[in-house]
Amino acid sequence: MKKLFVLLVVVVFASCSQDPIEDLNQVVSETSLSVLEGGLLSYKDDASFIKEYSKLSELESTKDIQDWITKKGHSSFLNISDTNEELQDSIISNNRIIYSDALKSILSTESKFKINGKVIWLYESNLFVLTHKYLDKSILELKTNKNNLEVYGRISNLNTKQKSSNANSRSVIPNENRIKTFVTNFPDSKRNILDLYNETIVFNDQIVSSKMFLRTIFQYRSCSFWRCTWKNSTENCLINNYTVNGSGDWISNYIPNDMFPGSKTFLLATWTGGTPPQTIGYTNYIVSGTIRWQTISNLYSYETPISWY
Repeated sequence: MKKLFVLLVVVVFASCSQDPIEDLNQVVSETSLSVLEGGLLSYKDDASFIKEYSKLSELESTKDIQDWITKKGHSSFLNISDTNEELQDSIISNNRIIYSDALKSILSTESKFKINGKVIWLYESNLFVLTHKYLDKSILELKTNKNNLEVYGRISNLNTKQKSSNANSRSVIPNENRIKTFVTNFPDSKRNILDLYNETIVFNDQIVSSKMFLRTIFQYRSCSFWRCTWKNSTENCLINNYTVNGSGDWISNYIPNDMFPGSKTFLLATWTGGTPPQTIGYTNYIVSGTIRWQTISNLYSYETPISWY
């Protein structure tokens, strides 16, 4: 009986000890998707980059993504990018370039990272390879020489035929337009900006990721003796009640009905279509319904119907 009891204790101990080991292995596996090399996050291949980017896209809170940046130990573009600079005008342009928080968290302050030992630099909609000749160039010099740089991929959002070495290939982006913006102005110099946009990543003329995001920014007008500017508010807000009319090539994501401090980006849906279709009969992303936005104080709220083109 005594031997049986001892055996039982050993079995229970072994089973209880197994979970933490598995959890630790899982954490190590996830964190090893990228390593820090020379101040840049480095990925062994395209698949590792897309996998980590996708995981970051699914994080529900700003704190989670900031915790990830802290653990990685790099200086992230997310923490220096200033939304105010692109949103100063009364009329918000739909031609703005918007990158998701997931992508910006990976980029360095100079919009760089590594894949398979190559330094990749993101400028506007292109991902350039920086050869040894250009590694020490300033950002201004890189912009001047961008036409001489090898294009590694694109952050592309338009349904257009792209140049390719394969005459029969055709990169069809699963959404026709990059961004749709809704602005609601309040009488006391406050406003909320709602951006519905697509972020599609293309490597070697193949779509490797396409996601739909919804970004909300609550701002107030701040005036000094010299000028007036729009600044982001940190007042707690929430969004609820939206409807996605799904399709076979898209997986919809749920927006949690939680508070956030003024501005937040939500993942709405992820495309699962694989390689780009060769005909125009691809399935587009469809969204319809009403976004209900409000501050927790209920001083500001609105309902706006949204739809993708």
